[in-house]
Amino acid sequence: MLEEKPPLKAALIFRVDTGGIVGIYRFVNFYDDLREALAKRIDVLTTRQLDEKFLNAIAKEEIKIYKSIKILIF
Repeated sequence: MLEEKPPLKAALIFRVDTGGIVGIYRFVNFYDDLREALAKRIDVLTTRQLDEKFLNAIAKEEIKIYKSIKILIF
């Protein structure tokens, strides 16, 4: 029987405002490059995945790092 492990919590969470459709290959490469560069566990979510109330709640804490890419560090 396999032991069920609790999910890992990301050290950093990124919200990406893609501004349109981004291919899965490009998105996965972005994720891999970012994870490797930071050497930490990360989550990358798109704006479309998040509720408007949540986006409004985190707006003050976001840090814009590149053009349309914003991050929220938890």
